[in-house]
Amino acid sequence: MKLISILLAWITVFQTGQDIYVCKTAKVSLFSSAPVEDISATSTKGASVFNASTGELAFSVPIRSFEFPKSLMQEHFNTEYMDSDKFPTATFKGKINEHVDVTKDGITTITATGDLTVHGVTKPRTVTGSFVVKSGVISMTSTFTVKCADHNITIPTIVFHNIAETIKMDVSATYSPYKKNKQTAKQHEEVFDIISFACVEHRLNGPKRRYRKETRLYRRVIECAKYR
Repeated sequence: MKLISILLAWITVFQTGQDIYVCKTAKVSLFSSAPVEDISATSTKGASVFNASTGELAFSVPIRSFEFPKSLMQEHFNTEYMDSDKFPTATFKGKINEHVDVTKDGITTITATGDLTVHGVTKPRTVTGSFVVKSGVISMTSTFTVKCADHNITIPTIVFHNIAETIKMDVSATYSPYKKNKQTAKQHEEVFDIISFACVEHRLNGPKRRYRKETRLYRRVIECAKYR
């Protein structure tokens, strides 16, 4: 799903706000099992937007927000493997394939198909997860794996045995409904900002005209939100 499609979907927030749900504290954990040492890290700064009418789902997490038990491990993760200054976010943009009813409590097994961008490399993916509605609160969880080679993540030979070639990811997010008023628009502006510019950054190598056009459109969405 192209960025322009995401932004156009977000415009519907101001028309059918009851169908839009946001999360700005999604938890993302990674785990790598290797002979020498297991590696784990967690971030609670993921951001997501879900359109219940269309099933569209956008997600972003800042790479540097992952916290490791060892500071040296965290430094190597950002500088040696993920190049987080150059590729500061990982994103998923896609759509839930199954119909989910946000008005009824229950647990639904879902699949989401879309584009996963990590380390500046985008790959089509379908991930499995759970969609939960409990007392009107929506949450989603998913567990999937990411192959380092698929995203051009090079592991230095000297530490190759310390890190597995496949990383396990666990994602959980609890959503709140978007409401059309100044206060909530201001609160959720941060979520839109994180996700939109995370998507834009992966297209900086494209035509400048397209980049400017998409950025202007994004600004229009935010300005509309402020005055509703």
